[in-house]
Amino acid sequence: MLSWMRLSPLALIGLISLACSSGQKQQPAQQATSAQVTAKPAPQIAARPVDNTNQQQIAAMQAELAARDAKIRELEAARAQSGNKDSADPQIAGVASTYDKARRELTVTLQSDILFAPGSADIRPEAKPSLDKVAAAVKKDYAGKKIRVQGHTDKDPIVHSTDKWIDNMDLSQNRAGAVARYLMLKGVDMKSIVTVGFGDTKPKTTKAQSRRVEIVVITD
Repeated sequence: MLSWMRLSPLALIGLISLACSSGQKQQPAQQATSAQVTAKPAPQIAARPVDNTNQQQIAAMQAELAARDAKIRELEAARAQSGNKDSADPQIAGVASTYDKARRELTVTLQSDILFAPGSADIRPEAKPSLDKVAAAVKKDYAGKKIRVQGHTDKDPIVHSTDKWIDNMDLSQNRAGAVARYLMLKGVDMKSIVTVGFGDTKPKTTKAQSRRVEIVVITD
């Protein structure tokens, strides 16, 4: 039989009490150790300082790209405007004109009622500013180009100025000549100008429209 069985009841009770006291002392120590492990603070990671140099470089690149894009748009707009200008029909600034692409002819039509008094081939003073614009444009934009000055009348026969003109053909030729001489006085090369009188052979819708002088610039 084991030795502890030989102990008296009082000795056994003492041993049991001693064992319980020892277990209670160890349990709080273990709990304290666990608490210390749990309460250990986590290491802190230091925040990285903001790199201002990189931000400045990025901002500079963005500004450079924006400036480049703006320049590209400007060049594209200029190219488009130049293309439109090149593709536009020729014209004379400040004076109504038409352009025949097939014939390559730029025509300025001036009504005879504005240019001349009835039955006259003398240019009215108030008509000269329009002719000045034509002369300036021809010298600037169409120097050396052939110019045809064409006179036209309505179908009414000459009545009040038979002492001056044989017929409408004669009147239209003299009116074309008067306009041609004025252009030459304003510096247009006389060698580039020819005059034609059509009389009443090419009428328009109305008599007023038929009485006209046409300045035709051959742009080709």
